[in-house]
Amino acid sequence: MDLADVNQQAVIWRDTVANVRIHGTTHERPQSRFPDENLQRLPEHRYLLAYSALRKVLNDCRISWNASLYSVPWQYVGKNVLVRAFETGRLQIEYGGQVIAEHSLVDKHQVSVNPEHVKGIPMDTPRHSRGKVAGLQVGPDVEQRDLDVYEQIASGGQLQ
Repeated sequence: MDLADVNQQAVIWRDTVANVRIHGTTHERPQSRFPDENLQRLPEHRYLLAYSALRKVLNDCRISWNASLYSVPWQYVGKNVLVRAFETGRLQIEYGGQVIAEHSLVDKHQVSVNPEHVKGIPMDTPRHSRGKVAGLQVGPDVEQRDLDVYEQIASGGQLQ
């Protein structure tokens, strides 16, 4: 028995049993109803299959999808975006009906980052709000010193 044989058996059952019996709901034979149904052929092209869901863009400019992380342009931090994973292995992220990021799907617990997504982050915002505004964790301002200071410390000398 192979697929062709099973398909042939299904056609015989359809034409000799299923389509000629009185249906329990309509109380008619299905083959008698077909002309009234005005059925159309399915399109020749395949339907595009995708899983989709909403995700919130995290403060690190990423969204979580199936236990992996994908980057999103920093301007969308805190926003809800539509994520679509296609059977082709592509992941699209949309906001306001526009595609804002695309990635290849990665294995679980992996990260996919597009460096363009963090370009142009404004660093002139107050330190305490940079992480929220820019979408990245930014450390405190560091005092800049001449390297001689460190050499003095390393040699046991006193700072002047």
